[in-house]
Amino acid sequence: MTIRKDNKTGTYTVDVSNGFNAVTNRRNRIIRKGLKTKKEAIQLENHLRITNLDEQPALRGATLDTLYSIMVTEDLKRDAKASYIETQERNYNKHFKKYFEVARIEKLTYKDMETFRQSLLDKKVNNKSDKTLSNNTVNKQMILMHKLMKIACKHGYIKENPCQYLTKLPVEKKPSLIGNHMNLNCLCHSLKKTKKPIN
Repeated sequence: MTIRKDNKTGTYTVDVSNGFNAVTNRRNRIIRKGLKTKKEAIQLENHLRITNLDEQPALRGATLDTLYSIMVTEDLKRDAKASYIETQERNYNKHFKKYFEVARIEKLTYKDMETFRQSLLDKKVNNKSDKTLSNNTVNKQMILMHKLMKIACKHGYIKENPCQYLTKLPVEKKPSLIGNHMNLNCLCHSLKKTKKPIN
């Protein structure tokens, strides 16, 4: 059995295996003990099968947390910067984790993505302000959502990315500082040329 409960401690053990290693002829087996809930054990089982045993996941227990774990593992494999991973984690915990806590990944639709995006647009920057998240900030969160859904497609959780038809929200472009400096320099140069000597 892949997941079993210890009746003495009340905790769960995950025991997954996948044939034998071609070189060592030893069984490919991973055991993790001391998990507090069955839900946590199911999520870990899926994660271990995908990231350690290269298996296609069962849809059972697929959550956004599972996808996030896979994404971080893949980012680390491609040597993503620590600051990049930390920013992703901060954004995930702040905007995604609670919202999708009980979501069924295989059932998510384009409409769900639109609703989530609107919830971000309505979200306050902080408790002390009435200011809501900017279009630019929301666009960045939806890029992360798109990345998570790509992971879901890649590993067989879903067939189609529900974010693929979402377009970016318009972002007001700020005036170029370089252009302003150039205009200021030209103005100063013109003033120097036209300045009359004091008699």
